Amino acid sequence: MKRKTNSGKRLLQAWQIPAKQAFYHLGGKFYMPLSKFPGALCDPEGYVVFTSRDAYERSPHLSIGPRLNIRCGAISDMPGYCRVG
Repeated sequence: MKRKTNSGKRLLQAWQIPAKQAFYHLGGKFYMPLSKFPGALCDPEGYVVFTSRDAYERSPHLSIGPRLNIRCGAISDMPGYCRVG
């Protein structure tokens, strides 16, 4: 059984991310789509915040479908990525 490494909900509080919702992925590449804004995507080293649905939907770095894929590689490669620690 695969052990869960983290959660967006926990990181919202731990890192004081300015968002209503956050999702986490160990590799920073695949997420569930955001539905609340501002929203954040997290990896083990940091996060990126989308201040509005419009900014999220217009981002050239995202491929939004049933799952959210990061086109540029990982969220750490995106402008606005905030490294924690």
